[in-house]
Order: sequence, then C-alpha cells, then structure tokens
Amino acid sequence: MNKLKFKVFFIIAIVFIPFLFLDSSINFFSDKNCVKSDTARHIKLNDKNYLTLVFVGDLMCHTPQIEYAKIDSGGYDFFVPFNYIKDEIQSADFAIGNLETVLGGKKLGYSGYPFFNSPDEYAAALKKAGFDIIITANNHSYDKGEEALKRTARILDSLGLSYIGTFVSLADFDSIRIFEKNGISFTISAFTYGLNYINSLPEDKKHLVNFISKKNIEKRFIQAKQKRTDINIIYLHFGNEYQREPSKYQKEIVQFCADLGFNIIVACHPHVLQPVELLKSDSSKTKYSFVAYSLGNFISNQRHRYTDGGGILKMKIAKSLTRDSVSFDKVEFYPTWVFKGRKDNKKQYAILYSDSIEHKEIYYFLTDDDWKAYKQSFGDALEILTKYYKSFSVVSKVKLNYNFLIEDKNKTTNNESE
Repeated sequence: MNKLKFKVFFIIAIVFIPFLFLDSSINFFSDKNCVKSDTARHIKLNDKNYLTLVFVGDLMCHTPQIEYAKIDSGGYDFFVPFNYIKDEIQSADFAIGNLETVLGGKKLGYSGYPFFNSPDEYAAALKKAGFDIIITANNHSYDKGEEALKRTARILDSLGLSYIGTFVSLADFDSIRIFEKNGISFTISAFTYGLNYINSLPEDKKHLVNFISKKNIEKRFIQAKQKRTDINIIYLHFGNEYQREPSKYQKEIVQFCADLGFNIIVACHPHVLQPVELLKSDSSKTKYSFVAYSLGNFISNQRHRYTDGGGILKMKIAKSLTRDSVSFDKVEFYPTWVFKGRKDNKKQYAILYSDSIEHKEIYYFLTDDDWKAYKQSFGDALEILTKYYKSFSVVSKVKLNYNFLIEDKNKTTNNESE
C-alpha cells in the first residue's frame, strides 16, 4: 500500500511541478482590437510594471486664439481651453504633443498663420495642463528664423518641458532623449517632412531640425537602440493636409520605421484624424508597431469639418519583471472637439470630450449649431479610427465623466439630507 501511495505521489509531482515555473501571462493582438491580455495571473504574481503615455496632435496657436487669451493685466491666459480635459493629460506618466508654433518673443510680434509666433504664456499653459514632452519638429519650426527656434527650446526647457525634434547646437543634435518611470524606459525621436517656404537649411544649420529621410531615421534609431531602453518612439510630421487617409509616402515611411523596430509611431500635420494600424515588427520587443497616422488638431482656430476635432491617444505599456518582454496592455482613444464661442459672458475656446449625444448638463453653453458639429465630430472620429480595426477602443470620455458627476451629485444630496 505504501509503495502504491509513493507511485501516485511521484506521478503527480512529475506532471505538475514544471507548471510552477511557467509564466502564464498572455499577451496577443487581434485584428478586432488593439491588445488584450490575460491579467489574472500577473496581477496575482505582481510581476509587471506599467507606464501610461498620452499623445495628442497639433497644438496650434492662431491669431484669434491669441486675442481670446488676452487678460486685463496685459498678459495672456491660454490655460482656459484645457479645463475640461486636463485631468486625463495630468494623470499620464508622460503626455506628449506637437507645438505648431514658435516662442520667438514679443519683439518679433505675435502672429498666427502663415508665420507663427506665440506668447511664452502658451507654453506655460501646456505645462500647467500636464504636458511633459513637446514635439518641435514641424513645418513651422523655422517660421521666425534660427534665433526664434533656439529661444523656443530655451523657454520650454525653463518650464521643465522636454523639446524633441529641433536642436540648439550640434552637440544637442547628437544627443538622444531618454525618459524613465516605473522601471520602464523609452526614447523618443521626432522628424518633419520640411519647413514652410524653405527648401533646405544651409549645411552648417541642418542640425537645427530633424528632417525625414530613411537615412536620418535609421541613424537616429541606431543611436536610440544603443541606449537599450524598453520602448522606442518616433513622432513624424508629414502627410497631405486635410486628407483623412494616409498617403503612399506616409505608409512607406511608417513601414520602414516599423521594420527598424520603433514600437510606437505617432504622426500629425494633416490637421484631421487618420486611421490607426498595427504592423508586424520582428525587430521590436512588442512584436508589433502601433501606428497613428495623424492625430489631427488638438487645439486650433480651424472650424471646418474634420479640422475641429482631434483626441487623446492613451497607451498603457506593460513590462514583465520575470522575462525580457514589453507589451501594449491597453490602447484607447478619447475623441475631442474644439468649442469657440461665448461661455459665461466671455469669448473662449474649450477642448471638449465629444460624444454622439448632447450632454447639456455639462456643456450648457453650446448652441444648436455647436451640438451638430460636436456630434458630427465624434461620428467622424469613430468612423476613421475603426477603419482598419472595427473594434478599436474609441471611448466617450464625456459619458464617463458625466456618470461620475451624477454619482457625485447624488452623494452630495444624500449627505445634505442626513
């Protein structure tokens, strides 16, 4: 009998002991969604670190925005438009957006299109809203010349905002920006297709701006890879303005970036939203590259259909502590719409989370025409962002906030009745 018990115990040990050493955490991609993961096991073992990244598109500053931001003291307050969405920006470990203007100083004269120059308060508002990393490589980087480009970098740096894509010196150009939090590190590089009204910079000035070319991108990726970070990100400024589909050139450059091993490829310039895509990448730790071809306008004075909407791309990165692997744990997009009009007896801009229905309890200041554009913008975002992946997570953030406010209101009522 004892021999029989021993044999049974021995068989059980042989079958089950190896499973104690397996990592049962699963990460996989589906054409119907971005990323799904079986989180039960890794939550139990607590074997993963997480990093939350937020990306937005163009941070424009047209002349009417400057006029609306004037305050009685003689300065400017550009923070007002961010009031409704600041919590999502501030909650990210790193929030990233494209500064489509320069900070050349008052002496040059503040201006919008076609040669942008914005008050320093604009950058201060971005910092207050929660941004951490500012992309400066775009077609307006050189609108006011070399000194304005360099001054922009100095102002951003003084505010604690990292600038990416333009450089104040050759040594600065040769450096790689590395960021780290929660045990997860990443590099980010930025490039533009060109500069307005300038075919090229002189040879001794070419280091001031990162220009898109396969040679330049590959060189930058090799530098980044040598840093052995967990994630490598590239932000591209290119594409045809106001076109909702990526061009052949966009797809060619993006595929090249994915083949190199960039994990996240984000872009802007068309001023409208374009689709997102997953590209197989044997060169990257994530095995796939996540692509957003254009994040559209986040804030601007452009009022035509498609240009008045943008959004917040939110990515949660997971890193295994028991093996050398990094994955996309969750990817979401919150569509936004830009309001321009009178609110509380003042002329204001406001970035609002959009939805398919009217939330009049929150956005009480919208007119009938505003509601029409607001709902249309949400529908347009849903249509284009789910074009390649029908179940891509496009979330109505305002609905979530609205539910929270209702719960809060009920709670207050209950307390008062007690």
